[in-house]
Amino acid sequence: MLRMMLRPRWVLALIAALGIAAGFALLAQWQVDRAVEQATVVERPTEDVRPFGDVVRPDGPTEQAATGQRVSVTGTIVPGDTMLVQGRLNDGVPGWWVVAHLEVTDAAPGGLPVALGWTADEETARAALAEVDR
Repeated sequence: MLRMMLRPRWVLALIAALGIAAGFALLAQWQVDRAVEQATVVERPTEDVRPFGDVVRPDGPTEQAATGQRVSVTGTIVPGDTMLVQGRLNDGVPGWWVVAHLEVTDAAPGGLPVALGWTADEETARAALAEVDR
């Protein structure tokens, strides 16, 4: 049996199997390194309130660094451009969002959709919509 294992064909098969196993081990190590690298948490001071114009630009992309950032913005709500969005969930309960169009005045000009509130029933949502659109 030892003679059969020492034939060149079997030795080459063993070397090929060891090479494949080494390749898979290297790929596994690479995958673990990438997972650890991507799991690094970047701390951002999102609880500090920053001016809206410093965080985003009109008609531009929202950067990942802006996620969860608290901002301050001033503007005026555009009358007649308020709407209801139905079927939105809040802790698993379906309801209505009242959304308004805020024209920004303290940063580059542009419109900003602002969720004013959520309610579980349509009647309350319509009353809030009428109140905002006055």
